[in-house]
Amino acid sequence: MAQSSLMKARASYSVSSPPVDVEGAETSNASGARVWTITLFTIIACLGSMSNGFIMGYSSATIAELNNTETGEHGLSSDSESSSWFAAFAPIGALLGGPVAGWASDRFGRKTGMMLGGVPYSLGWLFISCANSVPSQNGFIALLLLGRLLTGFAAGWISLSVPLVTSDSELWGIP
Repeated sequence: MAQSSLMKARASYSVSSPPVDVEGAETSNASGARVWTITLFTIIACLGSMSNGFIMGYSSATIAELNNTETGEHGLSSDSESSSWFAAFAPIGALLGGPVAGWASDRFGRKTGMMLGGVPYSLGWLFISCANSVPSQNGFIALLLLGRLLTGFAAGWISLSVPLVTSDSELWGIP
């Protein structure tokens, strides 16, 4: 009786076989440490997806505070146009971040491409946090909008690069 290819594959699989790394050399207890390293890196990579929630949700809580000119020297104008631009700059940046992340992943590798996404994220929050120290109203709004654009750019970047990295079996050495 002929065995199917699935039956042959199951017969050749052995649970007790020693772990093998990418080059084919046998390893000992290093595989346990490797599993923990992969798990930790995956958790850290997925924190990038959590940061997207911070980026997109930031405008809803902040617009009310920015429209309240009693609490600080700066504020958005009372019209809804300024508030709308403040809220819309992050999704606009996200539209631009995805294609750049794809290029960076091809050019520098998936893991490095993902890590480069932290640069616009950090710069964007730096601009937003330093905006209150700008003395002019126009400079304040410009830094806020630039910060929102950069954090949105990072959100688009992370939305593309985190799934690429976490699902890449070659990167983790899984045959």
